[in-house]
Amino acid sequence: MGGQRGFTLVEILTVLAVIGILSALTISALSSLSGADNLDTGGSMIVDLANQARQNSASQGVLTALVMVNNVPNNPDANNRLFILLELPQGEDGTTSSWQPVSKWCLLPKDVMVDVGQSSFTRANFQPTLPQALPTLSYLGAPFALNSGNCSYQIFMPDGQLAVKGYAQLQAPDLRMARGKNGSLLASQSNFHQINFNLYTGTPSVVRP
Repeated sequence: MGGQRGFTLVEILTVLAVIGILSALTISALSSLSGADNLDTGGSMIVDLANQARQNSASQGVLTALVMVNNVPNNPDANNRLFILLELPQGEDGTTSSWQPVSKWCLLPKDVMVDVGQSSFTRANFQPTLPQALPTLSYLGAPFALNSGNCSYQIFMPDGQLAVKGYAQLQAPDLRMARGKNGSLLASQSNFHQINFNLYTGTPSVVRP
């Protein structure tokens, strides 16, 4: 009987190279799927918050603000990913007190953030004048005052409409989410989720490319 023939070094290296290529392709595919799932989850989170804001305004007869923090103290990874709902109670005499949280902080999924440059939600000319200044809140133990320099917002009114400056031009705000982290978008943004808000009902809808 002849001796068994072993693998040559070239054959072994070729097999290892093929395995490496297949592994890289698999990881890339899984990463892409995970990113798409995170965008789906993020879109659902914003839609849920917007619907909660609408319901709160209608049931309580108050203004409800959907607020996104653009600049989170000591936590840049949360920039353009952190949301909260605030309401402005009104007394019987028509006076307002101060904004109060009606939800917990809501952070978008990992590697998903708002594309500020493609979102009219964040533009000053789409944001109404506040009847009262936004409050000072705390996130992960760090207190900070919400203001026009570090947050964006839209306000839902009791009659269901949005109180946006663009209302006179019949322009509704939108909010686009894309892949990114640490406050920076990833290079390719062919995959994104856009939330469009109806001016007259405040109803959010999701648009995908």
